Amino acid sequence: MRNLSTFSKVMVGFIAGAFIAGSVAVAVTPDMPPTKVCVDNRTKALYSATNGSCSKTRTLMEVAGSGVNV
Repeated sequence: MRNLSTFSKVMVGFIAGAFIAGSVAVAVTPDMPPTKVCVDNRTKALYSATNGSCSKTRTLMEVAGSGVNV
């Protein structure tokens, strides 16, 4: 049986670690309910829909996602 070089061992370890870390990250992602917001029909500004409904001058929208980019 042929011995693997140090570089090959490091690469195999890196790939195995990346695969395991990626599997855990996907498995732990929770299911989040969508956030409800109101969009002003005239100015297109966003407002929080605190009770799940909007006034007549605003449109209700649902924003879904597992993260926020700021």
